[in-house]
Amino acid sequence: MASLRRALQRLSATNRVWTAATLLAPPIAGSGAAALCWLASGLGVISLAAHAGRLAIPRGVMWSAAAFALYFVAEALAGLANWRGTTTFGAISANLAFLGLLPFWHVLRADRAELLGALRAAAPWFAIAAAALALAQQFALGFRPQGGAGNPGVFAATCAVLLVFAVDAFAEAWRNGANRAVATAGVLAAALAVLASGSRALWPALAFVPAILLAGSARIGRSGLLAAVVALGVAIAAAWPTIGNRIALARNDLELARQDELKTPTGKRLVIWRVALDAIAEKPLLGHGPDSPRPLMEERSAAVAGFPVIYSHFHNLLLNEMVRAGLAGTTGLLAMFAVPLGVAFAARRRDETAASAFRLLAACQAALLCSGMLNILFGHDILDALFVSTTAVCLYLSAGAATEKP
Repeated sequence: MASLRRALQRLSATNRVWTAATLLAPPIAGSGAAALCWLASGLGVISLAAHAGRLAIPRGVMWSAAAFALYFVAEALAGLANWRGTTTFGAISANLAFLGLLPFWHVLRADRAELLGALRAAAPWFAIAAAALALAQQFALGFRPQGGAGNPGVFAATCAVLLVFAVDAFAEAWRNGANRAVATAGVLAAALAVLASGSRALWPALAFVPAILLAGSARIGRSGLLAAVVALGVAIAAAWPTIGNRIALARNDLELARQDELKTPTGKRLVIWRVALDAIAEKPLLGHGPDSPRPLMEERSAAVAGFPVIYSHFHNLLLNEMVRAGLAGTTGLLAMFAVPLGVAFAARRRDETAASAFRLLAACQAALLCSGMLNILFGHDILDALFVSTTAVCLYLSAGAATEKP
């Protein structure tokens, strides 16, 4: 155990690289970045077991971990109440990811300010790499950008989180006058990657994220605000062909939906939302089980639309959770957002790092919720890992590390 403790103490240097890769590399590395999150959580489980009973963990971190555990328990109860064998077991097992919040937080050892500085230094370069990959996929390979995730929607969501850290790096650069050109290029690149993905659900993040992060950063001055507006404007101009095409498709989908033609992406969403609402009314408390979305669509969508519409989720975070685990699961889901955000808000006056942590967590949650409203959020390995890791890191930047009891 002594050797394990010494190894954990040496994590302070590697934390900065590991954490930056876990939070910023998902648009490029896809599931590879998610694996870093699970490896860190696994090490955290071992470490917590080695320190059993000897750690003083901040109360806010414990409450946040309890909120994540509540979600896991609610989904497990819904699965037991609607047992379908191996598929239910697999869906419950996939949620073990949410029990990794406390272990991931526990292995963070780097100085809080230094860790935040490392994220700020790395974010613009990861954003530039993500934009380069998106443009290469679109123009050189000839398909809709999907990054390392293999999914345009997931790529857009991870790029939106990357935009959060790029904008934070931009704000810091304009406050202290260092690396302003690189930081501005990072914001432009992250915004361009989000737009190039073609995922319209994530486009509002280009307004929400800067508003959240720059609202408390008056020290960047008018020139900094102008630079941010110009960077976002250039990204929009560069992606305008994609934007125009996707807007035209949305208008066409809505017009066809008015004519009861539902064989479009928008029309299919309307079909499965009707299926979801009917299913929720049947079992509002514990839902139909965490593995129920696909079977319900297979069984009921044809009756609504005249043709089958089958996805793995209902393309809306709240509807999907109400179907899966009813009010119990939805309460746990909302707690995973509200409790850590409340903890970070309460700690925001501790120092500048804690203040930044609150803004980062609020912006990350807003970006991910953009994905969840019309696309997927939970139930995907990359996005589950990103949600856990961003929450854990922001809690660490707010509350610091555990202390060992004498």
